[in-house]
Amino acid sequence: MNLYRSQALAAAAQPTLAGVPTRPIRTQWLLAASITTILSLAIVLLARTSFSPTATVQGRLEPALGTVRVRAPAGGTVSAVYVTPGTRVTRGQPLLRLSAGLVLESGAAAAALGETSFRARLQLLDAALDQISERAERRRNRLRQQRQALDSKLSLGAARARVLRERLTMLAQQRRRWLDLGPQGPIAPVQLDALAQEALQLRDQQLVHAQQMEDLHEQRDELDTALAELPAELRAQRAEVARDRAAIELERVRWLAQQGRELQAPRDGTIEHVAVHVGQIARAGAPLLTISRPDTPLQVALLVPDAALAFAQRGQEINLRYHAFPHERYGSFCAVVERISRTPLSAQELEGQPHTPGRPHYALRGRLCTQEVHAHGRTMTLQPGMTLEADLKVGPRTGLEWLLAPIRRLQDRW
Repeated sequence: MNLYRSQALAAAAQPTLAGVPTRPIRTQWLLAASITTILSLAIVLLARTSFSPTATVQGRLEPALGTVRVRAPAGGTVSAVYVTPGTRVTRGQPLLRLSAGLVLESGAAAAALGETSFRARLQLLDAALDQISERAERRRNRLRQQRQALDSKLSLGAARARVLRERLTMLAQQRRRWLDLGPQGPIAPVQLDALAQEALQLRDQQLVHAQQMEDLHEQRDELDTALAELPAELRAQRAEVARDRAAIELERVRWLAQQGRELQAPRDGTIEHVAVHVGQIARAGAPLLTISRPDTPLQVALLVPDAALAFAQRGQEINLRYHAFPHERYGSFCAVVERISRTPLSAQELEGQPHTPGRPHYALRGRLCTQEVHAHGRTMTLQPGMTLEADLKVGPRTGLEWLLAPIRRLQDRW
């Protein structure tokens, strides 16, 4: 009996109808069919259903009318920073101080004394330049007056020369008339000799006068030459002063490089961002701080990597989450894309901003839907420089593409 226990158990387990065995229900087949149907429907649903994934990018708020970045004119160490974010500045106001090499603190009094010395030397050169112009003008006027006097003398000399010629002509005519009368005429020889003597004297006077006129012409030529050379002499003197001024300016630049240089605000505005601190070494061209125009609306500035930029377009709405206002409590905010740069940002432009190293980034600007945040029963105005996160749509994808993405990445690697 124990030998056939397994067969007896199998017979007892098989259902019968009036002693006739019946066929069992195939539950496994039904389960497999159900699972296959569900998987088929899921695949169809994933293939036909699309969604738009988003990429989270970093950004901040900045004035919509543009900003001015103050960059280091030369390499050096930041020895002093006079402003902080939010400070209102005017054109020409000192912002920070750069020193060559390590931080050199020689004192404001020594710096002011050295600057005063250079300014005094430059003022002396300016005064010398004014004196050169004044002397040149006085000399020009004097030469012109002398030439006018010579012109007057030459006019008088020409008139006297005509008088002498006319007098000689009259004497010659008188002598011919006397000679025409003959020896029997009333003219004595003594009178003829006196007439000849007077003619000789007039000729001597004419020769002397001609020499004087020649001397006057030479003097006038010399005055004309001096007047013609005066502009060249003035330019040469001014060039010498300019060389001296350039030497002083070069000396001042070297002195500033040693003592430190104060950078001034290029225009009125508000300090939006300070990218350096005291003791930090800044290379030439590095951004130091940013100045925005006062009382201008804000816009969102995003650094978008190339992978998230393909489907970005103008008019697209993006969701913002301000770090100062956690979205779990205050919710998210909106902005609309207005401008997208066509060229990637340079390394200097990316310096001091959150970005992914080794990837090109593009600048995206968006218009805020609101310039205010309502919290705790009051309205707070957004401030320039506030950091944020933004969700940017990167293009439609189906559920099936999302599931197969890891496999495709593996295929691309292999």
